[in-house]
Amino acid sequence: MQNLGLLSLHKKQWLKSSALFTNIQKMPDDWSAVVRVAYGDTAFLFTGDAKEQLEKDMIATGQQLRANVLKVGHPASGTIGKLQAKNIKTYRTDLHGTVVATSNGKTITFKTTKTTK
Repeated sequence: MQNLGLLSLHKKQWLKSSALFTNIQKMPDDWSAVVRVAYGDTAFLFTGDAKEQLEKDMIATGQQLRANVLKVGHPASGTIGKLQAKNIKTYRTDLHGTVVATSNGKTITFKTTKTTK
């Protein structure tokens, strides 16, 4: 069986529970769960609805963020634009429908429910 790794990335500061819930209500996207899943030689990074500042905070942690698949949150237009400018293949649920990425630990295949013209 391939090695499977799971890493949850959190904001560096921890707050008392009452302050935490107040901050989550004011800025819920700043508290999006960010998870990196590694399987064999492949990795997926799920960023929730992380905004630019949270992305910078994640980079500053020094944690391993490299991934074959990046699942960006909403709104993602800026991030998608940056990826497309670098000729990185992107899938969008509004254009492609449901997107399923499957890894065997070596390669990743993609299936979608819609075909684009």
